[in-house]
Amino acid sequence: MGFTALSFLCCFLPLTLLLSAMLRGRRGYRLLLCAVSLVFYAWVGLWQALVFLGFVLVNHLISFLKPPARKALALAFNLGLLALAKLMPLSPVLAGYQPLVLLGFGYTALQALGYHLENEKGSLLDLTFYLVFLPKALMGPLAGYQELVSQRPSREHLVDDLVQGLSRLILGLSKKLLLADRLALVTLAAGQAGDIDRGVVLSLMAALVFPLQLYLDFSGFADIALGFAKCLGFSLPENFDRPFLADSLRAFWRRWHMSLSRWFAEGVYQPLGGSRQGQARAIINTFVVFMLIALWHGLGWGFALWGLWNALLVSLERRKILQPKAWSKWLRGAYVYVATAVGFVFFTAGSDVPRMLGGFFRLGNLRLALTQLTPVFLLACCASVLVIVLSGRGIKRSLPVWPASIAKLALLALCLLAAAGSHHLPFLYAAF
Repeated sequence: MGFTALSFLCCFLPLTLLLSAMLRGRRGYRLLLCAVSLVFYAWVGLWQALVFLGFVLVNHLISFLKPPARKALALAFNLGLLALAKLMPLSPVLAGYQPLVLLGFGYTALQALGYHLENEKGSLLDLTFYLVFLPKALMGPLAGYQELVSQRPSREHLVDDLVQGLSRLILGLSKKLLLADRLALVTLAAGQAGDIDRGVVLSLMAALVFPLQLYLDFSGFADIALGFAKCLGFSLPENFDRPFLADSLRAFWRRWHMSLSRWFAEGVYQPLGGSRQGQARAIINTFVVFMLIALWHGLGWGFALWGLWNALLVSLERRKILQPKAWSKWLRGAYVYVATAVGFVFFTAGSDVPRMLGGFFRLGNLRLALTQLTPVFLLACCASVLVIVLSGRGIKRSLPVWPASIAKLALLALCLLAAAGSHHLPFLYAAF
């Protein structure tokens, strides 16, 4: 059961919101939210809930140690489990234990580690709530311990929170189900095509479409998560701020997956010295951070090349060898998009980089490529570009209340129809 499944949208979510409305502002509210989150994990598999509770308990016990020992053991425990989880798909011996890996463990491990690095000390209930809080547990956004635990939802804001939260949730569902999953038809065709059929045209189409697809898929989840959290009375940090409108790749990475970038900036880049010790040290730190982010995604060569590619371009911009801010607006936009598209070619290749790149150097099946240009796909492309330009934080909506409400209900109905259909894909970042 995922956030776009009918069982979640029609059963789990309404029941959760009903219980939340009944108990918000009362004692036991956080305990309710912990229970709801663990029921979700148990729905996936009872072992998921039990493993999560064990993980929380171990981290709680680690928090009683003095700082030097606490940080050392927290690093060993959380990063050790994270490395083990990344190794499981690559090892025949470990593959059988993969069902025990928590959903969203890449995010959970970083937040547990951040809890210790910041020397936070809370009750077992607060730590459980922080790590298991369902809206952010699966795919982020990453939030600091105090950033979440210090919030106290009140009943007086219940209606406003529900209106704002459901609006954001519908926006996220629309991005995912109505746009990202339509764009995925091309990238799936390229991924499933044989070596003979996948040629330069289909490979280029997939490479240019994938950044759009990933943005709408991932930011769609972020909207759902933030909307769900708001319905429960909590605010989570934003994860995207119109990244493809950035004027450089450095600016892009300040707007893309912002909570992950912030975690690595505060947890790795700044402790290494950041940019305070000269250009050379800053560039080394940049490469270290991007390679660690690549390792967090996975152990394939494709992720490593993706990290190196981004670190190289960001470093060239830092040294003023590349100066996109001096270029025209359209040239800057093309540079940012193409640079990210090239990086994502490596990203999607995983451990099979030569096979992925080989498609760009043969003609392939031109007819297969052209059959992907359906009216639905082209309409989704146009709508996706419009979303990128208009969406983001701080955009004022000028529609009157009733037309806006009708539009949201219509979008929700379309999303439910799409969720009930056969072409229903998991979130791309669910693998991390």
